[in-house]
Amino acid sequence: MNFKKIFGSPVQQHMLFFTNKEAEHHTATVAAYTAAAANFKGQLLFVNVPSSEQKILDYFGITAEQLPTTVLADLGSEGGIKKFPFA
Repeated sequence: MNFKKIFGSPVQQHMLFFTNKEAEHHTATVAAYTAAAANFKGQLLFVNVPSSEQKILDYFGITAEQLPTTVLADLGSEGGIKKFPFA
């Protein structure tokens, strides 16, 4: 999914899952989120953010040591993007 599709989507709540493609957890994490995404179609946009996207990790305050991790981002809020990180 590219930038235009992500920010042009009518779905304003995004489930961002951050992974390292080289890590052992990557395949299982992507499979789990792909399965979950089917249950939330039209409600949540699921986006995998690879660890190579350092600017995005920095924006959400995520370090490589925290991967895999998830942030719910609400793009529809008036004051900008609301971030809800999962611990």
